Amino acid sequence: MKSILLTLVLIFSCTQLKANLLTNGSFETHDAAVNSGSGLTQFIDNPTTYLNNSWTFGRTAGTGGNPRFHWYSTTNQQTWQNNPQDGSYAIQLNSDNTTDFIYVEQSVNVISGTLYQLSFFYVDESAFTITNPTSVRADLTGAFVGNQTFTNTIDNTWQQGIITFTAASTGSLTIRFTDQPPAANNNQNVSMDNISLIVVPEPSTYAMGILLVLAVGGFHFWRRREA
Repeated sequence: MKSILLTLVLIFSCTQLKANLLTNGSFETHDAAVNSGSGLTQFIDNPTTYLNNSWTFGRTAGTGGNPRFHWYSTTNQQTWQNNPQDGSYAIQLNSDNTTDFIYVEQSVNVISGTLYQLSFFYVDESAFTITNPTSVRADLTGAFVGNQTFTNTIDNTWQQGIITFTAASTGSLTIRFTDQPPAANNNQNVSMDNISLIVVPEPSTYAMGILLVLAVGGFHFWRRREA
């Protein structure tokens, strides 16, 4: 019985290493609607900052145009929005101009020296061709500082962005995604879904776990044969 419990603990520990450290990464839950638009479950005009189940939405400049964010589902979306990549919901960051951009961000605590992997999916609007591709900029600040811009290269297809980094210090890390519409068409905006941050285990961690499981299993089998 003890060997079985130890095996279960080891399996659970390996699973926890893959757990998403971000909350509501696929935007499946939401606050009550602030504004309701035709064909949309929820949108907010001209947000300054707005907390939506651990995600904060905002504007980089705070003035100009009519920027908003859209929270939509497979059964309630505009014709230009692609179906969610994961689950039933996704968001669109609708900047509406090229000087004031909509962003979404979340903060999480990390540990110095630990290797992390940030993964997310992004897509352009289905109403436009890839000749004016949409981009999203990922900024990491706090316990690690860096940024990278990802551009759609396949029309109407969710693409995955991945950033692997080692935390420089222990403390808060803020992850921000900012819409980067093309200059030729500032109505071409990015949608996002399935965002995760996980700890990347060292190969030795997995190897040790596998060896321990095999050892426990072998010992359990030996005891059964001896009984």
